[in-house]
Amino acid sequence: MTGQDSTVRGVSVVVVDLPPDVPLEQARAAYWQKHLDEVRETLKLDDLPLAIEEGEARPGMPQAFHRARTDLDWTMETLLYDGPRTVLLKKDWRDHYDAKQVAAFHALSLQRFKEAVAAFHFLPTGVAPNPEWFYVPGGALAFPPVTGDRDAHEYLIVGFVHKRTGLKIDVTSTFPWDGYDAEKRGLLARLATAAIEWKMNIETLRSGGRTVAGLKGDEVLLRSKGEKSVSFGWAFEPEPNDHGYQPKVVIDVETEDENLDEKVNAWDQFLSVVHFLPPTRAR
Repeated sequence: MTGQDSTVRGVSVVVVDLPPDVPLEQARAAYWQKHLDEVRETLKLDDLPLAIEEGEARPGMPQAFHRARTDLDWTMETLLYDGPRTVLLKKDWRDHYDAKQVAAFHALSLQRFKEAVAAFHFLPTGVAPNPEWFYVPGGALAFPPVTGDRDAHEYLIVGFVHKRTGLKIDVTSTFPWDGYDAEKRGLLARLATAAIEWKMNIETLRSGGRTVAGLKGDEVLLRSKGEKSVSFGWAFEPEPNDHGYQPKVVIDVETEDENLDEKVNAWDQFLSVVHFLPPTRAR
């Protein structure tokens, strides 16, 4: 596994790896200071105010509020920890396009961040999962599964690397929100249309339906002749009225087209061993 990232209610949860040979308190302080220095450097490059409003999200746990990217964008973030386990919770948002709604939307974004901080739990070992929570790298958020909106949606990304070929494989689960398109087309149709619209010199290596971990999805393997690159993709898209709170799942790869047969074999091997574990109710 190479990396994990997730978003719940529009709040990102990122696992922070601290150096094992440095005392925890010193390592966390150094990480946070470096993080703020990088924020200030970015603000300076973007010609934005360098001011960062600092505080605490929980007792002893630092929090920062500042501009981001443009004078319409904001970021609120905090570092939460429990012993060596450390995560960065972060919410980005842009001012509402309607000037009359800016203040209300700003307050709503801050409130959603505070709710995520309050809902986050570092899980003790041996505790059975609760199916009504969102499980993310580093812990869980005690939110019931509900349909989100454009600003507060949920997704989880987990990255892997195939050691022999160096193939980088991303698995993304995106949960439904109120912009969910009931008339959307499948993966194959969208990719075919994109290739036509962009007039890409693309060769289809393989395409069609494929079941992965019991989910009936679509697979497509493409090669771009001009760029000498390949893209592998598999997607499962639940119907809007499917039973339960099912995510859209996408597994994808982009790499060079050298040693292609070996990379296709690695892709097939990965899909053959994927399992999606159902939650079990806590006892």
